[in-house]
Amino acid sequence: MAAGHTQRVRTLLTHVNATADSDRTEEETRVVGKAADHVATVASAAAERVRTLLEDLRHLPRGVAAHVLRPQVQQLIQAAAEAGRVRPRQENQVAAWKARAGLSKPSPAQAAAPRASVVQPLRRPQLHKQEARRHWIRTSCPRCRVGSGQECVVDDGSRSRQVRHVPHDERLQPIIDERRERQRNQPKPPPPWRVYEVTCPDCGQGADARCMTPGGPHRSRVERAKEFTRRREPRPETGTEA
Repeated sequence: MAAGHTQRVRTLLTHVNATADSDRTEEETRVVGKAADHVATVASAAAERVRTLLEDLRHLPRGVAAHVLRPQVQQLIQAAAEAGRVRPRQENQVAAWKARAGLSKPSPAQAAAPRASVVQPLRRPQLHKQEARRHWIRTSCPRCRVGSGQECVVDDGSRSRQVRHVPHDERLQPIIDERRERQRNQPKPPPPWRVYEVTCPDCGQGADARCMTPGGPHRSRVERAKEFTRRREPRPETGTEA
């Protein structure tokens, strides 16, 4: 106990407690009681340490890199192990921080699986790159329940309400779907006017008649065709002039 081997003491206590009290000497009983007090003291201090570390991690600025998080998360893992048992919510938070710091270990089945048999999941499209903030910020998020005008928050069950770097896909997808639907329902623009479909303002040549110049159509005729296209003027019927 003097060396602080709490986990070893806890294991030995488990074995000792399996022995009947009548089979122990007075000295052994005293040592067992002292060891139990030691374990309880260490566990209480470790539980408080877990709470403090989780609170410190929650107040870190956004976008902290995994390698920066790692030392503090390792302290959290050690404290949780010394506590022996933590609340379910704290256990979930510890697991979330382990994953964020890149400290989660693969399961034995995953570790034993041959590398060639691992199927890489398809990368999901990054919806936040398809929609401007000024559009999605005016809507509420159905996943984290924030209202319009608010950034999305992390919904890992910790109730930390830490702001996410990007909005949830569930907030973006309806906006993108609505925009695509509007685009599909828009009428197609009419084809552009051809130069020889309009009457030339300079030489008076009508539809399908070339300008009376060796260098091609007059500039005014070209600009007139562009103007008709821009204003989406109806195309002329066969045999008529514009």
